[in-house]
Amino acid sequence: MPVVLITGAGTGIGNLTARALASAGHTVYASMRDPAGRNAARASELIDTARREGVDLRVVELDVQSQDSADAAVKTVLDEAGQLDVVVQNAGHLVVGYTEAFTAEDIARLFDVNVLGLQRVNRAVLPHMRRRRTGTLLYVAHPRSPAVKADIARRKPRHRPPQPKCCGETQPLIWRFLLLVHFGTAILR
Repeated sequence: MPVVLITGAGTGIGNLTARALASAGHTVYASMRDPAGRNAARASELIDTARREGVDLRVVELDVQSQDSADAAVKTVLDEAGQLDVVVQNAGHLVVGYTEAFTAEDIARLFDVNVLGLQRVNRAVLPHMRRRRTGTLLYVAHPRSPAVKADIARRKPRHRPPQPKCCGETQPLIWRFLLLVHFGTAILR
């Protein structure tokens, strides 16, 4: 079964995805910031679930705002499991409100998590996938995300699903490159 790394698995859809994939028999690394500190209760809950249900669900520290953290998380997965088949890029922040209410610093923090965070994890995982010539990248986005809304609006007349753009050199190496737009955590229930 595939080995899966999920970013932002402390709560919400990332947490539910980690549980669902582990229950389906996958080896799942549920990542979150500070699992020994502020997220200790969430990490402990996932570890307890793994023990109780007899599934391979592990917690790994990963802060998408740090390249060192992304590199260390991927190294942990590779050292323990020997491979990494799927990355679910779920970590992110959503802000809703009037545009003028947000400072440039607010938008910079949002950009750092939602855009640069993806790139940090990609930089950590893609060399491994390139060496193996296989892998899956899955991006989770909220429909209120400006990028998703623009892409959906652009494609609506053709009734085609939104598709992320990827660097051409990864396309022959990746099994699937998907964008999952979720409308709430109920999709896994």
